Parts: sequence; C-alpha cells; structure tokens
Amino acid sequence: MNATPMQVVMITSTSQYQDNMNPTQQIGALIRMRRKERRMTHQQLAEASGISRSTIANIEDGRHHSKLDTLSAIAKALDTELVIALK
Repeated sequence: MNATPMQVVMITSTSQYQDNMNPTQQIGALIRMRRKERRMTHQQLAEASGISRSTIANIEDGRHHSKLDTLSAIAKALDTELVIALK
C-alpha cells in the first residue's frame, strides 16, 4: 500500500450524497468510495481493519448499523479520519 496523506471524511446529515439514502447507506457509500480509491478488496480491508469481510460488505451495502469503534477501525485501515458532525 502506498503512503498517502490522511483524508478526512465528514459524515453529516446534510451529506452531498443522494437524498434517498439513509445515513447507514451514506456511510457505506463513503467507505466503498475510499476503499476503491485505495484499490483495496473487501478481504484486504478486512485484514487491515480486523473487521470481517462479510461485515465490511454489509456496511458498504447499507445493511449493517456499525458501532463507532468498527467505523474507526475501518477509517484507520483506509488512512482516513472519521469525523462525525451532529447538526
């Protein structure tokens, strides 16, 4: 994996993602986007984060309500800072 600057992903209720997506789906879409940018497979992200491959797939598909520690582990594996803003 090449070293890249840490990227901040802001998750807010006024996200730039589709209005028809719920917050769980928006988070999943952000994780999928960053994983693909890093050219990682589900398995590679699972190994780097300590989260199972199936859980990562379910999070990306918006079918899993994740705890903050799970999202934090995924963000760390993606060299991304997790920032949640409540408005």
